[in-house]
Amino acid sequence: MQRITVPVDGQDTLPAALAVPDGGTPSPAVIVIHEMLGLNDDIRRICRRFAGQGYVALAPDFLAGLGPRPICMIRLLRGLAAGEDGQPQRRIEAARTWL
Repeated sequence: MQRITVPVDGQDTLPAALAVPDGGTPSPAVIVIHEMLGLNDDIRRICRRFAGQGYVALAPDFLAGLGPRPICMIRLLRGLAAGEDGQPQRRIEAARTWL
């Protein structure tokens, strides 16, 4: 398990956990999106489990730098539900592009 940072819009970074399967061949990848508690040991365990199945697993901390967790989680979910092209979408897109 590696700790990395994913660039977002060339001006911000997003902390993330990265798990890579054994071997040096290209692998399919997944983005592991955490629940309300953010990037924690359980999410890192899920990444390791994906890596054990042959996937590169990236788990960005989508709540990093957004303020108190319950408030920013509500803001994140409202933006996603409304289809807004705001910070949550930019962060998800940055993680996808990085992979």
